[in-house]
This record gives sequence, C-alpha cells and structure tokens, in this order.
Amino acid sequence: MRLLLALSFLLAPSFAAVDADGDGYDDTVDCDDADATVHPGATEVADAVDNDCNGLVDDVPAVDADGDGYDDTVDCDDADATVNPGASEVADGVDNDCNGLVDDVPALDGDGDGYDDTVDCDDADATVNPGATEVADGVDNDCNGRVDDVPAVDDDGDGYDDTVDCNDADATVYPGAAEVCDGADNDCDDTIDEDLATSTWYADSDGDGYGDDATAVSACGAPDGYTEKGGDCNDRAPGVNPGAEEIPDDGRDQDCDGVDETTDTGGDTGGDTGGDTGGDTAEDSGGGGEDSGTDAADDDPAPVDGSLQVVCGTASPAGALGVLLGALALARRRRG
Repeated sequence: MRLLLALSFLLAPSFAAVDADGDGYDDTVDCDDADATVHPGATEVADAVDNDCNGLVDDVPAVDADGDGYDDTVDCDDADATVNPGASEVADGVDNDCNGLVDDVPALDGDGDGYDDTVDCDDADATVNPGATEVADGVDNDCNGRVDDVPAVDDDGDGYDDTVDCNDADATVYPGAAEVCDGADNDCDDTIDEDLATSTWYADSDGDGYGDDATAVSACGAPDGYTEKGGDCNDRAPGVNPGAEEIPDDGRDQDCDGVDETTDTGGDTGGDTGGDTGGDTAEDSGGGGEDSGTDAADDDPAPVDGSLQVVCGTASPAGALGVLLGALALARRRRG
C-alpha cells in the first residue's frame, strides 16, 4: 500500500505557476494573465474591468468632471453640465435628465390646432397639421411628408391643368396659346407680348394727343398715357403741339415749328398810295425838305384810320400821327 502511494505521487503531473503576460504576477494571483495592465497592484480606472484584481469593477473615486453637482457614477454625460439626473428634459435629441429616455417631454400644441408637436410638422402654424387639406402653396399642409401632393385641376377647362397652366382661371391662357398684345403671358413661356410687331409711342402728359419725343418707347400697343404722335415741344401745355394753330406776335411757338409767327407791318398802304400819288412826287423832287416828315410818317407801319396798333402787346399812336401829317401835306398842295 505504501508502495502504491509513493508511485502515484511520483507519477502525478506537476503544475507550476505561470506569468503569461509578464506583468510580474503569475496566474495564481493575476485575474487576467493575458493582460499586463490587469493584476494586483494596478490602478483601478472606470473601464468596466477589475484592473486591480480585487474582485470589484470600476471601484474608483467618483468624479464630477463638468461641475454640475453629479459625479460620473450617476451623470450620463459628465462632460456636459446641462446633462444630469436633475436636468429638465427638452426636445433636443439628448437624454437631458439621464433617465435613459430621449426627449420624453410632455406633448405641446403650440399653435392650438388640436395636434401636438409629436405629430404636427409645424406647430407654429395652425393651418398645418395632419388633418389639414393639402394645397399647392409650397408647404406640406397635411404633414404627410410630401409638398403640394394635390390632384391636378383644370379649372378653366382649356385642356391644361394647373400644374402647367400659368393662369388656370383664364381659358385663353395656356401653353401653346397664341400670344397677343395684352400685357399678359398668354402662352405660359414666362415672357409677355413677345414676337409681336411694335410701334413707337410717346408719353402725352398734357393729353393733347401729342407726346414728347424724349419719352419714346417701343411696344406692341400704347402704354397708359402714351400716344403714337410725337413732336410736342411743351408737353405741359395742351394748346401747344404740332397740330395747334399758331397765334402771331404772342411770343409763343404754338405749333412747335421753332418760330413765333409775326404779322406783316408794311407802311405805305394808306397815305402815300392815295393822297401822295402826284403831289408828293413833284414837291419832293423840287422842294426837298418839306415832305420829309410826311414820307417818314407814311413809312411807319400804321393804319390810315388813326386807330392804335398793337405790336407784340404794345399800343402805338403812330397811326394817328400819320393821318395828321398826311392831312397837312394835302392842305399845302391845295394852296399851291
């Protein structure tokens, strides 16, 4: 019996302690002999590992890195002071209060349309909500994730619906319609009155049918306040234009021809033609100076009836003086 015990002891396998990770601690004490950072005597850090092989994981002193009053054992984001177990949850995609839930805030109906902000895609606009009617306005009115998904409508019955018709209330306006001179885009090509014959028009400020040449524009039809006739030299005076009647001697150019017409003021119509036909000729050839006053008077542009003549707005007594001098000359001839 003793011999069998001795033999079994000698034949039993020998198990020597091993330090596989070479950290100085063999596998009889090293709780992870494949990791040299883990062994008795290592510094415990918060990494979910029992670094110092004391049977406790992350038994490190609590730290409040963000200074919010909550250490890293309870603070789910110890780098953000706005995030901690005492914070108020807000809808920002973050678990603000560290309860494991994100944006678990009470639902709000900011626009009072009966739909809270969990379903209302624009809770600041009461016309936008899941129960609204979609209209073509560039907005997702019914919060279905699609904008202007409304059925096409041809309100004016011209064969073109409102997805292509630029004025679906006018049956004369649609893609392919004939463009006419009306200030509208008849064919829906985003151009107004294109490819039409044009004329020159002039602004007629005084409404006399003639416009100022400096205001000329080219258009297929007359713009408001324009006329097809130009040449108005004073577009603030209705009585002045190329078609007006000229008033002589008034200092104004009514017909816009560049001049103010004057009357003919030739002088020998009365005295010399009648009374001086014979006598003056003889007397003047012999006597010389007696008739100088008469002829000078006869050459004056004055009427023989003695009436006052108006020249450029000024009254002249020349006519009366001419008649008086003619009478004196006639008396001398009779005496002779």
